[in-house]
Amino acid sequence: MRINSGSPYSVLNVNNLTTDIAPAPGIDGISFTSSGAVTINSNTGAFEIITTGASAAGISASGDTSVTINSVGDIATYGDGSEGIAATSNTGPIAITSLGDITTYGVGADGISAITQGAVSIVVLGDVSATGTGSAGIAAAGDAGNQITIMGNVVGGPCCAGVIMFSSGDNTLVNYGSISALSGSAIDSFGATNTVENFGTVTGDVGFIGSAGTFNNHAGALFNTGTIVDAGIVTNDGTLAPGGAGLLQNTALGDNLIQGSTGKLAIELLGAGGYSDQVTVSGTAALAGNVVLSMLLAPADPVQSFVILTAMSGTTNNALGLIASPALHATLSFPNANDVVLGISIDFTTTGLNPNQHAIADHLDHILAAGSGSVGPVLLGLLNTTDPAAYKAALDQLSPEFYSDAGITALYSSLAFSNSLLSCKVNGAGTAAIIREGQCLWAGASAVFLDAGMTTDQIGFSETAGLFTAGARVALDEVWRLGFGAGYQSSTLQTATGAQSEGALGQAGVSIKYNPGPLLLAGAVSGGGGRYDTTRPMAFGGFTGVAEGDQNLGLFSGALRAAYVLGSPRLYFKPILDMSLTHLELGGLTETGGGGAALTVAGSGQTVFSLAPTLEVGSEWWLSNATLVRPLIRAGAIWYDGADFALTASFAGAPVGVMLFTIDTEIDEVMGIVGAGLDLISGTDAVLRLSYDGQLGETTQIHSVGIKGSARF
Repeated sequence: MRINSGSPYSVLNVNNLTTDIAPAPGIDGISFTSSGAVTINSNTGAFEIITTGASAAGISASGDTSVTINSVGDIATYGDGSEGIAATSNTGPIAITSLGDITTYGVGADGISAITQGAVSIVVLGDVSATGTGSAGIAAAGDAGNQITIMGNVVGGPCCAGVIMFSSGDNTLVNYGSISALSGSAIDSFGATNTVENFGTVTGDVGFIGSAGTFNNHAGALFNTGTIVDAGIVTNDGTLAPGGAGLLQNTALGDNLIQGSTGKLAIELLGAGGYSDQVTVSGTAALAGNVVLSMLLAPADPVQSFVILTAMSGTTNNALGLIASPALHATLSFPNANDVVLGISIDFTTTGLNPNQHAIADHLDHILAAGSGSVGPVLLGLLNTTDPAAYKAALDQLSPEFYSDAGITALYSSLAFSNSLLSCKVNGAGTAAIIREGQCLWAGASAVFLDAGMTTDQIGFSETAGLFTAGARVALDEVWRLGFGAGYQSSTLQTATGAQSEGALGQAGVSIKYNPGPLLLAGAVSGGGGRYDTTRPMAFGGFTGVAEGDQNLGLFSGALRAAYVLGSPRLYFKPILDMSLTHLELGGLTETGGGGAALTVAGSGQTVFSLAPTLEVGSEWWLSNATLVRPLIRAGAIWYDGADFALTASFAGAPVGVMLFTIDTEIDEVMGIVGAGLDLISGTDAVLRLSYDGQLGETTQIHSVGIKGSARF
């Protein structure tokens, strides 16, 4: 689409396209040449301008007085010397606004080019990428001055800058997007004054040639400096990162550096050979704000020092702070008038850790001293975790504490199952009938909700479980009863660290009861085993991993109960004393995956004694069909002894010979017991019970709702 200079028109509007603009090779997509003013308004919508062949611009405009180009839509050129947008004017101003993406692939093919003896104004809201040799992302040559505003991403080619400005006047670049180049040169500016206001990201070298220059890196902005920053006075209120993330860089910064209170100097350490990012300032450096420290490798030598900044004309410390992992124990010093020295002394044990976190950290210290093994990525992640609270949380993610939680839930489940073996109600008159046991077939189901809250010493966890039980009880004579039962529990455990376990636990047991009149003496023994499939995700300091483990456990429990009923059927009181002794065996395991954070957990055994005095208060009455209704409430307490679960573990990838570590998980020693229930007992001793049971401790709460039915045989 071409309008030549002889045309009487001054405005070309291109819109409502039904296909791409794709002319023959060597032909511009849109071209408008005039001896007067030229305006091109191009809106290609969902279509593109695509040119091939040499000297075939996407949009080309030339006018003797002024040139205006407003482009909405994508442009791609494939030939040498084929700019995305090219504008020239003899004496007038040039104004270019681009809302689409521009990509050029040829040699000497700038993304946007503007040349005039007047002033140039360019606003870029899309992306501009010039990939060919000798191609700039944006090249502006306004002899009266250049004003460029970037909202998108601008990338220059292998031997040109992302943005180039030439002027006898003032050059101003305002960046809200990103600027970089394949050449490593982000910005070249040749003007009477050169100013960059960076609110986005600039990556690479910056070169100013002129009488004055300022580079203002505003709060929230990122300046990934290259080898040379010759930009006059550099003011950093955002982040100045030599080389950017993952690349060590020694940046030579001309003139002066001023870092404000919000500014951050991001320094990376290699960790080996004493190498680090470094800034060398030819003038002065006035430093406030912070140094933000990160590691590229876990160092073999835990104690090192690095010169991170040198100002030839002097360094001023304006309360420069340091943001670094607590494990680095990093320090800043100013040993002379010019240098800033960073020191590290790695020790993963830091102040404020709880005993379990301290045990893990001490184990990691021994791993580092032994050469790290395959745990290096984990160590590096901790060395790059700068927030103290996040550092503690990272140690919690590495903890095997979750494997003790399965044993704790198995303990509570064992007590609930033993309790289910000790009840087979019957209908009858008189107070003694309230405690009388018959013979029956029974089955029940309950939902369990456990919340062990997080404390300063414990991670805490929650469980949601379903328990299903069934069994039978037979009368040996008037006062003795023998019973047996089996149960299955399916559960899901979760922690605040994101670890999760899906478990299944099976149990079986027998019970014996002596029930003369208002007295009940009973005992039960039970045992079982379970399997828990655990997933432990971790993410901190750039480290990510997911470890998986399969844990087996076994348990054996013995329980005794003594109860006596007092009062009358209208209002009865039943004191109950329960005692139990439960032994748990937690199987050892080695996790898979984890990216270096997999654990080897040793098997362990735990024996817990519990004593629970409670008082049940209830009443009963008959319905007209001889059905007995018996509501009840219960309250008391339970005391646990030996319920501190110790677990010994190590990192599976630790070097041979590194000592193991032990963590402890405690449960509440004393918990309140509350309960309520409703028994419906027919004249034929068919029973339906609805129940709620709770244990309420300082950190742990267990709530269970259930239903149980039985039938006499």
